[in-house]
Amino acid sequence: MSPLIVSAVPVAADQVHLDNGDRISGEVVSVEEGAVVIDTDYSGPLSIAADRVVRLESEDEDISLRWDSLRERRASPPEAEGESSTPGEEAEATEGEAESPWSGSLEVGFAAVDAARSRQEYLVDMENAWTVEDDRLDLDVDIRHERARGNTLVDRQRVGTAYNRYLTDRLFLAPGLQYRRDSVADLERRITAVMQAGYDVFNSKEQSLTVQAGPGYRREKIEDEEVYQDLLAVWDARYERRLSSLVEGVSFFHEQSGATDVYGETGRLLFEMETGLRYKIFGDLYLAGVTELDLDSDPRGEADHLERTLRLRLGYKW
Repeated sequence: MSPLIVSAVPVAADQVHLDNGDRISGEVVSVEEGAVVIDTDYSGPLSIAADRVVRLESEDEDISLRWDSLRERRASPPEAEGESSTPGEEAEATEGEAESPWSGSLEVGFAAVDAARSRQEYLVDMENAWTVEDDRLDLDVDIRHERARGNTLVDRQRVGTAYNRYLTDRLFLAPGLQYRRDSVADLERRITAVMQAGYDVFNSKEQSLTVQAGPGYRREKIEDEEVYQDLLAVWDARYERRLSSLVEGVSFFHEQSGATDVYGETGRLLFEMETGLRYKIFGDLYLAGVTELDLDSDPRGEADHLERTLRLRLGYKW
């Protein structure tokens, strides 16, 4: 899906940083051995397992002291007989882990594509996010090898980056840039630049929803054809719901993005959507089953009008 969607929570009052890269803002009301409780404006009090919290920022000195104490206890487990460690090394490692601004994921998988030319895909997906204060920079790389046109391997590649600059607790600006090539569709290159305004509708422990929209510009080169230039209206949405109350370790997600030509006779629409379930196998390793839908209302070159894809992905988060 589009890498231009970013879900993040800015610094406002107290802030809890989670191990999956999310941040929750509000007022931290308690810090205990098993849980951290934060009172938010949009979801009320949330109880978060302490082992999911990698960093806590609070204006309350007592809360900060309790968190520092809990972090020290977590960083200093009882040592096994015959083993020893240097306290300075433990503190340094813990501090480095808590302060790291990086998060990301790596996925490998297989997909079956149902289109005018049905085919198989072998794919590698990598996402990285870098968060500083209330801003976030995302980099998304998607590389797919497809067995199509007989036994010839052809490539599809996409690289995208997006930068979220928060103006308020939920409202942000999101400039982004994406490059794509697709030898199946005779697409030599497609470069898309956007400037979107986004809004975090909600972002809690159980679910999150982010929407954004704005203008864009696309420059597209088709093999043996001219270069096309389009002014666009673009939009994106991302929703995730953790289903722990039904099945432990399972979450539902839905993402979609679209772009339509503002000028021109065709009013061409490009629309992408993916819906799936993600299952946490153990630790940071997970398995995802995804259904994708890609629509091009006015295909250029050898592009298909409609593609339906079923993907199975094995991923790891850090």
